[in-house]
Amino acid sequence: MQDSKYCHNTKSVNKVGIITNYANTNYGSILQSYALQQALKSLGIRCENIQWSVNKKPSLLYRTARAGYRIIADSLSAPRRRVERFKQFRQKYIQESKTAYSSLEELVVTNTIYDAFICGSDQIWAPNQFHERYYLGFAGDDKLKIAYAPSIGLPKIPKTLAPRMADLIKRIDHLSIREEEGASIVNNLTGRNAEVVLDPTLLLNKNEWLKVAAKMPPRNKYILCYFLGENNRHRKAAESWSKKTGLPLVVLPFRDIDYKWGNIRIADAGPDIFLSLVDGAQWILTDSYHGMIFSIIMNKPFSVFMRFTEDHPLCQNSRIKHLLNRLGLMNRIVTGDTIDVNYDDMPDYKMINEIISKERTTSICYLKNALGISS
Repeated sequence: MQDSKYCHNTKSVNKVGIITNYANTNYGSILQSYALQQALKSLGIRCENIQWSVNKKPSLLYRTARAGYRIIADSLSAPRRRVERFKQFRQKYIQESKTAYSSLEELVVTNTIYDAFICGSDQIWAPNQFHERYYLGFAGDDKLKIAYAPSIGLPKIPKTLAPRMADLIKRIDHLSIREEEGASIVNNLTGRNAEVVLDPTLLLNKNEWLKVAAKMPPRNKYILCYFLGENNRHRKAAESWSKKTGLPLVVLPFRDIDYKWGNIRIADAGPDIFLSLVDGAQWILTDSYHGMIFSIIMNKPFSVFMRFTEDHPLCQNSRIKHLLNRLGLMNRIVTGDTIDVNYDDMPDYKMINEIISKERTTSICYLKNALGISS
């Protein structure tokens, strides 16, 4: 089997089924899913996410009781509103399969629905959440199988998992990945070269993202904080930065601790509100990969914290460092307990946007080649 840049599809592709992790309340997960669909649609490809459900349909009694609980106990809950806003975003912007599948055996029927399958993006190849559906293990040998920017995320593959993972990856016709470190792991596993492409969110430019951002009234100047980790020192650094700049902190809560700090907490923000908040911020502080990416897309000054220690078994720092290094932004990493860049230190977004534009073209060319679309 050849590497993607030498392998060409000759069959007509009309409809693509996408396997990814998106049906949650993580901004990055849902927005990368939206972006990949938009990129495929721009190429004239019909596509939809293949829904996955780990749970069987609950009983009528359970559903009735649960609905009553939500009305009575959760009607004013900000996290509940956030869930609903994510659901509304999916319904409005993401095409989904009519059926939600719950096993590989059930997924086999999708071979009669789609001409090709794409797995990706985000950390669907992380060993700690291994599932064969993320490697298109259900797709027939005669079906076109494409990997677009999946991320392994972790530095090592367990020996018990490596053989099966290698066998599944070898079946994929066109192989790409999101980070150089992941490409090296794939090469060691399979002997194949995976093309390194952009995260789907970077396939769309700022103006394209603003089309789906919420229309919100202007706020006074603020620093936006979005932390997924538990490190309290990062939050203390944010508070010190607030005092130094004189700007209030707007916090997007993720942990329980996030309801106890900052000046303004917005716990019910859906993906569209998230985009608007990033665009309106004077500065972004985050330990989130996609929090960093959208800071870059919106051309904002930002500082990014490492969520994991380098010796942590689930360390995912490489994906952040990979992108920052490609864009010449390694100085945006907070290495200690304080933010030591100058407030007036604006990234060179003219140069950065040019780099992203070139890599966007390369990544789209990968998709076009994989799908057999002539330039």
